Amino acid sequence: GVGQAAVATLMVILSTSKVLSPQYMIWIVPLAAAVFGFELRWLLLLALTAFIYPLLYETQIHYPLGKTPAYDWPLLAGIAIRNTVLVLITAQLIFRPAASMAAERFGGAVVKVQTLATRRQKIIRQRREALGRAADDIG
Repeated sequence: GVGQAAVATLMVILSTSKVLSPQYMIWIVPLAAAVFGFELRWLLLLALTAFIYPLLYETQIHYPLGKTPAYDWPLLAGIAIRNTVLVLITAQLIFRPAASMAAERFGGAVVKVQTLATRRQKIIRQRREALGRAADDIG
């Protein structure tokens, strides 16, 4: 739908930009929450971003040669993992149809409704059979 396209567009912009500032996640979160509701993938993306900045960012960057920064491997690994998750979510939004996502989300509810409808039909059938037997007994 339109909401999924809007989130996918923002994700493409973020995934392909040279700079990915943590506050850019503010662009995604409200829209993703409105379109998809609560999903763990968005929480994972935000948690990884928060893990990188401020936690790793403050402790894993050093300036041994003056103005040229040196990055420790935990920071680089965190950024690589977060960016991989970002690209995977973006690809999923682009290539996975909205209908299948909705079917997954509401599939359980549909099964429950179908089960209730089947149960209701069975009860109605049993009552009709019982009424038919009662009418035969009387007649």
